[in-house]
Amino acid sequence: MTQPFTILIVEDDELIIKAIRFACESKKIKAHYASTGDEALAQIRSGLPISAVWLDHYLPGSYDGIAIVSEMKTLPK
Repeated sequence: MTQPFTILIVEDDELIIKAIRFACESKKIKAHYASTGDEALAQIRSGLPISAVWLDHYLPGSYDGIAIVSEMKTLPK
């Protein structure tokens, strides 16, 4: 059985989240959300099956978009 396409949306702007959520739902894409870099990395490290990441560059918390990408590169595939 093929896993559904799953996207992690890392965004702190509620208006953008609503627009992305609408687009994902209309295409039957499963989406998970995080509003800070720390939340995003916790979800990524949890082993959540993720096909793609929508990543804001400027985020509250310890990690911005660049730091999240750098951290993701160190994780096992």
